Amino acid sequence: MARKEVVAVWTGDGFQYHVSRRTGVVSATRDGETSYPDEMRAEKVRRVVASRDRASVNRRAKDDAMRSISMVKVRGNLGGTYWE
Repeated sequence: MARKEVVAVWTGDGFQYHVSRRTGVVSATRDGETSYPDEMRAEKVRRVVASRDRASVNRRAKDDAMRSISMVKVRGNLGGTYWE
Protein backbone atom coordinates (compact mmCIF):
# COMPACT_ATOMS: atom_id res chain seq x y z
CA MET A 1 0.00 0.00 0.00
CA ALA A 2 1.35 3.40 -0.96
CA ARG A 3 2.14 5.73 1.90
CA LYS A 4 0.35 9.08 1.80
CA GLU A 5 2.67 12.01 1.31
CA VAL A 6 2.52 14.79 3.87
CA VAL A 7 1.00 17.79 2.15
CA ALA A 8 0.51 21.34 3.36
CA VAL A 9 -2.75 22.96 2.28
CA TRP A 10 -3.29 26.68 1.77
CA THR A 11 -6.43 28.38 0.46
CA GLY A 12 -6.16 31.64 -1.45
CA ASP A 13 -7.38 33.30 -4.67
CA GLY A 14 -10.32 30.89 -4.84
CA PHE A 15 -7.98 27.91 -5.14
CA GLN A 16 -6.93 25.26 -2.67
CA TYR A 17 -3.17 24.83 -3.02
CA HIS A 18 -1.41 21.60 -2.03
CA VAL A 19 2.34 21.69 -1.41
CA SER A 20 4.35 18.49 -1.16
CA ARG A 21 6.67 18.84 1.82
CA ARG A 22 9.06 16.27 0.32
CA THR A 23 9.34 17.50 -3.26
CA GLY A 24 7.98 21.06 -3.07
CA VAL A 25 5.57 20.47 -5.98
CA VAL A 26 2.55 22.79 -5.88
CA SER A 27 -0.84 21.85 -7.29
CA ALA A 28 -4.01 23.94 -7.27
CA THR A 29 -7.57 22.67 -7.13
CA ARG A 30 -10.73 24.56 -8.04
CA ASP A 31 -14.09 22.85 -8.61
CA GLY A 32 -12.40 19.45 -8.68
CA GLU A 33 -10.02 20.44 -11.50
CA THR A 34 -6.34 20.04 -10.64
CA SER A 35 -3.84 22.38 -12.26
CA TYR A 36 -0.24 23.37 -11.69
CA PRO A 37 0.32 27.11 -11.21
CA ASP A 38 3.14 29.04 -12.87
CA GLU A 39 6.45 29.15 -11.03
CA MET A 40 5.93 32.66 -9.61
CA ARG A 41 2.61 31.68 -7.99
CA ALA A 42 4.07 28.37 -6.81
CA GLU A 43 6.97 30.17 -5.13
CA LYS A 44 4.55 32.50 -3.32
CA VAL A 45 2.55 29.52 -2.06
CA ARG A 46 5.75 27.82 -0.87
CA ARG A 47 6.77 30.99 1.00
CA VAL A 48 3.35 31.31 2.67
CA VAL A 49 3.41 27.67 3.78
CA ALA A 50 7.00 27.95 5.05
CA SER A 51 6.15 31.12 6.98
CA ARG A 52 3.11 29.46 8.53
CA ASP A 53 5.22 26.44 9.52
CA ARG A 54 7.89 28.65 11.14
CA ALA A 55 5.22 30.58 13.06
CA SER A 56 3.73 27.32 14.30
CA VAL A 57 7.10 26.03 15.51
CA ASN A 58 7.85 29.34 17.26
CA ARG A 59 4.41 29.39 18.91
CA ARG A 60 4.83 25.84 20.20
CA ALA A 61 8.28 26.67 21.60
CA LYS A 62 6.91 29.75 23.37
CA ASP A 63 3.94 27.77 24.74
CA ASP A 64 6.26 25.03 26.03
CA ALA A 65 8.48 27.61 27.74
CA MET A 66 5.48 29.26 29.42
CA ARG A 67 4.09 25.91 30.58
CA SER A 68 7.50 24.91 31.96
CA ILE A 69 7.30 27.82 34.42
CA SER A 70 3.78 26.74 35.48
CA MET A 71 1.82 29.34 33.58
CA VAL A 72 -1.60 28.55 32.15
CA LYS A 73 -2.98 29.87 28.88
CA VAL A 74 -6.49 31.26 29.37
CA ARG A 75 -9.05 32.85 27.09
CA GLY A 76 -10.08 36.40 27.90
CA ASN A 77 -13.63 37.74 27.85
CA LEU A 78 -13.04 39.61 24.59
CA GLY A 79 -11.73 36.55 22.76
CA GLY A 80 -8.00 36.98 23.20
CA THR A 81 -5.69 34.62 25.05
CA TYR A 82 -3.15 35.44 27.72
CA TRP A 83 -0.93 33.65 30.25
CA GLU A 84 -1.44 33.78 34.02
